[in-house]
Amino acid sequence: MLLLWFALTCLAFFIGALPLGMLLLRVAGLSDVRESGSGNPGATNVARHHGLKWGAAVWLLDTLKGVLVVSLASLWMPTLLPVMAVAVVAGHIFSPFLRFAGGKGMATTLGVYLSALPLVGVLGLIAWLVGFGLFRRSSVGAFMALGVMALVSGWRLATGALLLQISSIQSLRADPSMDWAFVGTIPLLVLAAHKDNIKRLATGQEAPLTAAYKGEKSGKRGSGDDRHK
Repeated sequence: MLLLWFALTCLAFFIGALPLGMLLLRVAGLSDVRESGSGNPGATNVARHHGLKWGAAVWLLDTLKGVLVVSLASLWMPTLLPVMAVAVVAGHIFSPFLRFAGGKGMATTLGVYLSALPLVGVLGLIAWLVGFGLFRRSSVGAFMALGVMALVSGWRLATGALLLQISSIQSLRADPSMDWAFVGTIPLLVLAAHKDNIKRLATGQEAPLTAAYKGEKSGKRGSGDDRHK
């Protein structure tokens, strides 16, 4: 049993670590975004350099990694779901295929929540859209989404049976105490990956995504908020 747990956790980490966005750009014949701008392989940096269409495609691929791992966990070993959820996000952030310098894990995190706790994931996605819409900084949207998802997951954990319906996974409906990964571990992991964004926000140097994207289209490089995914 212990060997199976280890194998599934490693599988989740491996799926998270797969640089699907970079593979997509290579197949499409587009330049490697790690060689320009922030050097981050996430969706925002891709959008800055290759357009919103490609940024959205990378975001979708990263989100699907979280959905896939939650689906596998629910089929094979639901009790291991929180560990596998943490592993897939950690794999995305610390990808060995990218010399342990992957994305920021936000898209994969949303995939995890949307699949395991759909209502929480939808609320997080709405919070991200509101944050980005108001401030034009996707890192702000990410922070708002993380806060909302952590708080709602904590509410579910505290109220127990009162909020069982927000989980799509039988084991989570039966045992809300499994929410430890969703209340603290995953949000803290992704927040830590955003430390540079936090510093730039604190000093007023976090560039709006729209302004940086326009600058890129005119031949200038943006250095602001593109390391958040």
